Amino acid sequence: MSQTHTCNERKHPLLLVATWGLPLKWSLAVYQAEEQYLNPMISRTSLSLLTEMINPERVVIVVQDTIAFSKPETAKHLCSPGFLHGERLDEGDDLDYRKVRRWAERIVRDWIKECSCSEAFTRLDRKGRLVIEVVPGRGRYNNWEYGVFEPDGEEKRVNMMSSFYAESLFLLLKHLRETKARTLAVDLTHGQNYAPSLFSHAAQMALREAPWYSHVKRGKPTQIRASTLQ
Repeated sequence: MSQTHTCNERKHPLLLVATWGLPLKWSLAVYQAEEQYLNPMISRTSLSLLTEMINPERVVIVVQDTIAFSKPETAKHLCSPGFLHGERLDEGDDLDYRKVRRWAERIVRDWIKECSCSEAFTRLDRKGRLVIEVVPGRGRYNNWEYGVFEPDGEEKRVNMMSSFYAESLFLLLKHLRETKARTLAVDLTHGQNYAPSLFSHAAQMALREAPWYSHVKRGKPTQIRASTLQ
């Protein structure tokens, strides 16, 4: 399901944002919007259909850094970027956090190119209008511990929910300012666990904090049906 927040009619750029989990596990599906004039679309993500529907100025996908160490078996029987079967980050690598973030972004960007089956993404990427943002996660994934640590290695006590909300709010404000968008569409289909709820609240707060808004009107959610291909 997507939500749209706006303060006026569509006379200004539109920003489309989404929070994603791990796309390597997503199967092909037929997506159909409630607007009957739109043809069904075969893709691995609802964001492809939404991009075709509303033609945004920019699409921003927010993922967590925990996907950086995804393993090939995570995506068995499904399409996965080819590099996952060759070079990848692994235990024992000499890493800094910038490299982890770059790798997480690469996984998503290569998956979009190789596996999403989305012409809309391809067009936006060529124009530099498809942005992948990586935010910190927390927990143990594929034998790697994610969290926030002091320089001496002692872990800070950070509330994961507050951290994700704050990071999302900062990114939303950043992209609203850069695009001067006055309409914000939020795709909540693929977020994991707590992400969709927190991301939706961050989107509403971002619009209230944007200096050119006097008020925020919540648009009608767009219902999207998905039928998985066998």
